[in-house]
Amino acid sequence: MLFNLPKMIWALALISCTHVASSQKTATLPPPVTGPKVCVADLANSSMQPVFTDRLKEDLVKRLQAGNVNAYSAYSATVLATQLEISIANKTVMRREKCDYMLLSEVVKAEAPEEGRLAVDFALFKKQQLPKAVLQNKVLGAATDDPTAAAMAAIDDVAARILRYLATK
Repeated sequence: MLFNLPKMIWALALISCTHVASSQKTATLPPPVTGPKVCVADLANSSMQPVFTDRLKEDLVKRLQAGNVNAYSAYSATVLATQLEISIANKTVMRREKCDYMLLSEVVKAEAPEEGRLAVDFALFKKQQLPKAVLQNKVLGAATDDPTAAAMAAIDDVAARILRYLATK
């Protein structure tokens, strides 16, 4: 049925397809980020507050990528414990995803004198220096009634600290 079309329609179709293909080739993609790969694990939440941890992780990955870090949202989780420690599952993900670093983080209640506010504990682990964290800290969240917004303010600071650390390495 298509072979019965006039030659003019075939020519127009061919030109149209060629134009679409050439315009797809010229689409500008952001340059690939080079350097060490940082796998970001899902955030744990021990604060007993309703926090959208998926949003926090997504924002953290975006902020690191915006700072030219090869950040990756890994299928891994931060395990709740007395302190942030890399688990066997985290090590497996690091090996499988070829991560140079693994970032673990947890939303917690802040301690006195900021009691009642939220904070984010984080630890950055380097593949060659396991099981010890190369960077670890706690960042106080914003004073607000929205737990996610409070933790999001801390995520901004976490990303900034990681970017500063990686810039020196």
